[in-house]
Amino acid sequence: MHNLATIVKVPHMEEPENQGKSLPEYRIISFLEKSAISSFKRVLLHFGIAILLLVVFVLLYAFLDIQVTMSANNFVTVTSAMAAASGALLAISLVLATFFSRYVTDWRDRLIDGLERSQAELESQMAKSARQHPEISRRLTEIYMKFAYYTPGQSIDPSELDKASAVFDKWAKTKAEEAHKANKTFDFGDLSTYESFEKHLLDASLRITRVRQKLAHLSAVERISRSITVFPPLFLTLAVILLLSLVFTILVSIHVLGEAFHFPILLMLLYLILIVLISLTIVSSNFIGRLTRILETGYEIAKDQLVRKVDSDDGPSNYSAAK
Repeated sequence: MHNLATIVKVPHMEEPENQGKSLPEYRIISFLEKSAISSFKRVLLHFGIAILLLVVFVLLYAFLDIQVTMSANNFVTVTSAMAAASGALLAISLVLATFFSRYVTDWRDRLIDGLERSQAELESQMAKSARQHPEISRRLTEIYMKFAYYTPGQSIDPSELDKASAVFDKWAKTKAEEAHKANKTFDFGDLSTYESFEKHLLDASLRITRVRQKLAHLSAVERISRSITVFPPLFLTLAVILLLSLVFTILVSIHVLGEAFHFPILLMLLYLILIVLISLTIVSSNFIGRLTRILETGYEIAKDQLVRKVDSDDGPSNYSAAK
């Protein structure tokens, strides 16, 4: 059986001709993502722009006598619709945030359960190997302690895992190469070979791979869970839009604001609603896209940890092959 670190070979892929080039549509998408509401600082920025639009148009009306007239009835109708729309968007955002949060939390809990089972299997293997091949268990100690002290929500540093894993990986690779050269084998059909050094070495490697894969998935879940933090700024923005719409509706209804203010106020509210719609669309699409690729992302992390140095090897190294 081939060494797990060598059976997965990452092929050299030619770079696409347009790689590195920023196409116009990508620039637009990138600009929209950068300008979307993703933090409370962005909320302040967009409210500042909205107020600036209001002031600019009011000044234009005052000094250049440029006006877009709108009756009080039409203004009240439009702002009432905006209030209803912002309320509906706020409800949708709350539902999406609750669903995403619950989904990621459940997924994380399942992965943690799987990690605990994999750790128990590794610990059992270490105890089993300690009877006849204690060096295997000693080499597993450092990486086992890294896994054992993982806590939910903890940020996982791949470099730290690589360091701890290298204590076993480099030694196991050397031993596997020696066993391969000496033509030492074990037979899955022969129980007498199940306590061989080669079989214990393979089992230990398999247990570590399973635990490492769980941690890779948890790392992906931990990163994607940060995306949920973009929802509170959206909640605040929608709540303020709803409040402003209601306030301006009341003020115009009782004839406190003149017609000169109607269009600038609508422009300000429309700008804010447009930004919220763009932000909500981007956040939802990115979140769903990441959820659908989380296993693939986790696999890539695990694969990278397993085969990072494979391409530099002189040739394949084997754990003892089965007959």
